[in-house]
Amino acid sequence: MKYTINIESAYRSNIFRLNQNNLWKRSPDITKINNGEYCTTNRIDLVSLLKKNIQLSIDGNEFEIHPEMGTELGNENQLHYEIYGFRQTYPAPPDENQLMDLLLNGNDDIRNILILKTDGIFYLLQQHQILDYAANPEYVVQYEGFQPNNGYVGNSINDNHIRNYVQNLFRIGVFHWVNHLKFKILHDQADIQIHPHDQVPEILTLFDELHQIQTSWKPDY
Repeated sequence: MKYTINIESAYRSNIFRLNQNNLWKRSPDITKINNGEYCTTNRIDLVSLLKKNIQLSIDGNEFEIHPEMGTELGNENQLHYEIYGFRQTYPAPPDENQLMDLLLNGNDDIRNILILKTDGIFYLLQQHQILDYAANPEYVVQYEGFQPNNGYVGNSINDNHIRNYVQNLFRIGVFHWVNHLKFKILHDQADIQIHPHDQVPEILTLFDELHQIQTSWKPDY
């Protein structure tokens, strides 16, 4: 995969992409790698560029990236990083059985954070494994964390409810997977308490969309 870096405001009225000359410029199409834009296959190099509390001037306007004092609601001159990932081949989609096995074998004595990575595999990570303030190019979506001993992982999961519970998490993961393939978005955030019928399509609809994406797939670069 190849990755690009954006800085974007909360309501996305300001979107800039890093260019090869180390300048930030508005991108004609953020779902593509355009001429002159910085891109890399090295995740470590990319993460090293994501520095907080930065002030910069773009086209005569002043902006802040992850200000130390936090962001102000509605301030479109305060920006955050967004990572976009581009593929040459169509990837295998996530697997619900893999997610179920992961949750059943998880350790409920620690805080777990569910992650769907770009390899299509779900992982349970601990807080110290998550980068603060930085978008991780390995992640498609990061779920809200499971607190210790709350019964969301391990054998404590109620067998009568596990199927609906896992289907809910899986559907949310596939929804973000589809968005990644369509819009190249990486390291999105998901609320594990969301009711999938409110904002997320049915799983068959999502897999129909994946089939359409696969049928018309062309390398991103």
